[in-house]
Amino acid sequence: MLTTTLTSTQIASLTSAQVTALSTDQVPALSTAQIAGLGSAALAALGTDDLATFSSSEIALLSSKALAGLSTDNVAALTTDQTSGLTSTQIAALSTTQLGALTTDQVAALTTGQIAAFTSAQAASLSTANIAALTTAGIAALSTSAIAALTTAQIDALSTDQAEALTATQVAALGSAAMTALSTADLLLFSTADIAAISSKAIVGLETGDIAALDNTQLQAFTSTQTGAITNDQVTAIIAA
Repeated sequence: MLTTTLTSTQIASLTSAQVTALSTDQVPALSTAQIAGLGSAALAALGTDDLATFSSSEIALLSSKALAGLSTDNVAALTTDQTSGLTSTQIAALSTTQLGALTTDQVAALTTGQIAAFTSAQAASLSTANIAALTTAGIAALSTSAIAALTTAQIDALSTDQAEALTATQVAALGSAAMTALSTADLLLFSTADIAAISSKAIVGLETGDIAALDNTQLQAFTSTQTGAITNDQVTAIIAA
């Protein structure tokens, strides 16, 4: 078969028309070196049926530059095994449009290492359904910059289990709008370390009903800096509770 004799350099030089002309028998016959040599135009020319023949280890061979050629349809068509085969470098190289094309099943299959590679722009591009699909371990793996970039709609989409999975370091990265978006049920699951980690700027975002619902242990976890940032309305709500 002719394709098996082509070098990786020759494979990389194939035009999109030539790649499109490859049969479904020829694509699976590509060697690992040839797959690694595919460029963005070649990937753009491959159909979903062609990509379905790639193993997760073969997907991991694709260069970051080549991945730019993946259409959103091809991204959405990747199996969960193929998706979990992407390296952290590859994940970070995906455009926000490509990442947004991932299905909830694909997102749920992502490893913590892959999720830790999300840029702030990528995190902000995830749909609320995809945010809700992240495992608790996946939530805890998000970088502080990714956490800080989450929209209020995304924060609101967190389940109580996901909110409880936030680390103190992540909580410290949340802004006032994010604190407002958290539900009372979410906040009641915050540990004392989480409560103490809320920034003085973010603490003003706590709604009066939320702050009044905190138990005594949580309230006692407030630092002097946080206490100084609490508004008069919040103090009134605590006293009234």
